[in-house]
Amino acid sequence: MTNNPFKRIKHHIARAVVAVLVTLALHCDSALARRLIPDNNLGYPVLITLKSKGKLVSSGSGIYISFADSIYLVTAKHVLDSGLPDPWTNQIQYPDLVVELLSYSKDLPVPQRNAFAFELAAFRNSGALKLHQSRDLAAIKIGVTAKQADGSLRILYATGVSVLETCPSGILVAGMETIRTFDQVLIGNEAILYGYPASLGFPDNHQFDPLRPLLRKGLIAAADPQRRTLVIDGAVYRGNSGGPVFEIDQDFPQTHYYLVGISTEFIPLVQATEDFKMQFNSGYSVAEPMDFVLELIR
Repeated sequence: MTNNPFKRIKHHIARAVVAVLVTLALHCDSALARRLIPDNNLGYPVLITLKSKGKLVSSGSGIYISFADSIYLVTAKHVLDSGLPDPWTNQIQYPDLVVELLSYSKDLPVPQRNAFAFELAAFRNSGALKLHQSRDLAAIKIGVTAKQADGSLRILYATGVSVLETCPSGILVAGMETIRTFDQVLIGNEAILYGYPASLGFPDNHQFDPLRPLLRKGLIAAADPQRRTLVIDGAVYRGNSGGPVFEIDQDFPQTHYYLVGISTEFIPLVQATEDFKMQFNSGYSVAEPMDFVLELIR
C-alpha cells in the first residue's frame, strides 16, 4: 500500500470545494426566500371581540381602512348584530356591548400588539357607526390622521376609544391605493383570506393560537354580475366574518396585492332526501366587493 501525498491533497481540496458550495447554496436559499404575501400584510386582520358585562358574546374579523384623513374599522354588519337594534322589534340584545379590537404591527419577526376598546352604543349614537342598508357591511370611524412637525402622520383616536396596548409603528391601515373594485377583479387569480376563525379547534385544546390570525389561500372563483358579489374558492368559518380578502395579481415581473372584498358567509353543500336534509361547508365562500365599502366611508 503506497502513501501518496498528492492524492491526500486532492481529497482535502475536493472536500473544501464541496463545503464552500454547500455554504453558498444555503446562503442563496436564504437570500432568495420570499413570502407569498408582503411581510407587512400579516398585520392587516383585526380580531373583533364583543363583550357584555365583561363576558364574551361573540367575535369576528375586520380590517382598518383609511380614506382622506379618516381611519375606519370595516367588518361584516352581522358581526355587530348583538349590539344593534332588531329591525322588527327595535330592541337591542346587548345595549351595553363593548367592542375590543386586537391586531398586530408590521414589525417582524416579532410583531407587537395593538389593542383598543369602545362602547358600541356611543359610536352608534354619534353617527360614527355606518351600516350599509342592503349589504352585510359596517364601518366605524375610530380616528383621524394628523401631520406632525416632522412630516409624519399620527393617528388621533376618536373620543371613546380606549387605547389598551399599542406600539411605536402603530396599526396597519389599508389605503385607497390597495383597493380594487368589483369590475377590476380578475376571476382565476389567487386570493388570500385573513381572519380569526373562532369555531376551529377543540375549546379546551386549541391546535393554534386563537388570538393570532389564520390565513387561507384560495381562488377568485366567480364574480356574480347580478348580485355584485365575489365567490371565493376558500372556506370560511364562524369568526372569519368581516375578514379581508386580497387578490394576488401576477403582473410579471411585479406582483400586486389588492384588497377586493370582505368575507360574509360560507356557501353550504346541501344533501337532501325525502327523510332528511344535511348541510356542510362546501369550501366556497362569499365576499362583499369593496365598492359597497367605499359607499359607506365616502
